[in-house]
Amino acid sequence: MPTDKERAAAFDMEWGIIKDKLAQGVNGVEWLVLNDNPRDHVKKALGDWFGILKAYGITEMNDAERVMQDALIMDSETYYKTHEFNWWVAVRYTLTYLHLLKKYNYDRYFNFMQSLEKKINQGGGSH
Repeated sequence: MPTDKERAAAFDMEWGIIKDKLAQGVNGVEWLVLNDNPRDHVKKALGDWFGILKAYGITEMNDAERVMQDALIMDSETYYKTHEFNWWVAVRYTLTYLHLLKKYNYDRYFNFMQSLEKKINQGGGSH
């Protein structure tokens, strides 16, 4: 059983990799999606994330995807100031969403990634 210190070190390492890959743009996001293996409880909680977005008035899927794209291109402070959501949680659920989208609805995944790339190229990133 890992100690709290070991768990904290693993958490820091995981988020260090995520931040590094996000800084690489669409290619880094693609790498994260390819290497993501979300746990079942995270997949099930994805519905809760969409429920939170809906509670904040984000009811259209395109708007929800824009909020998710922002999580991938903004730093945590900018993301919170813009959306008032926790960046870490948003990134986790966005990667889970993309993992499932790529598996079950590749066309929508492809459109999401193209839109993300366009946003990045327009200077939308702050990592």
